Amino acid sequence: MIKLILILSKFDGTWWTAFAALAALLGALATIVYTFITFSLFKKTKESIESANKVAAFNTYIKIKESLCNEDVDKMVESCSSNKIIITEMPTLRDIYTNSYHKKEVRSKLIDAIEDLAKYERDGLITLEDVDFAYGYLILNVGNCEAIVKFLNEIRKSYENNDIYQGFETLYLKVRNMLKVEEQLKYRLDFKAKE
Repeated sequence: MIKLILILSKFDGTWWTAFAALAALLGALATIVYTFITFSLFKKTKESIESANKVAAFNTYIKIKESLCNEDVDKMVESCSSNKIIITEMPTLRDIYTNSYHKKEVRSKLIDAIEDLAKYERDGLITLEDVDFAYGYLILNVGNCEAIVKFLNEIRKSYENNDIYQGFETLYLKVRNMLKVEEQLKYRLDFKAKE
């Protein structure tokens, strides 16, 4: 230990200043390298999250497609677009040419699926533009149908909750507002049933 002190005492104060400056430079370089590596990891993590979000959006789209793109829903939407849908209290045996559907069927196959779509759009899993492109016609025709609006209001009244299916109503209005002004006039402005 004494030998080390004797060796170090032979150097003057200038050397120690240069040594301290070199150590500070090495520390700064280490900080820069650490910052670069951390930024690279952050960037890769962000890219991974964005990729995962795209996969989630695709899976969401597939789930929606399975529930809204089938023959039963197509027939219901066609009945809605002509305002000829009949929503019944009791299940009926119907042939393929009638417009009569049981409440549970309309709710589970059509309204609940659109409500789910509204939630996915609200949560950012699918864009409003994609919703409009793929399901705008369906949403507008269902939301504009007087029988559907009466049914929704009946559900809200029975549960004493005006927020039930609020997502569906909000999504309908968003899609409606994407139309040109003259096209908007063809569709209802609110979900108040005509008396």
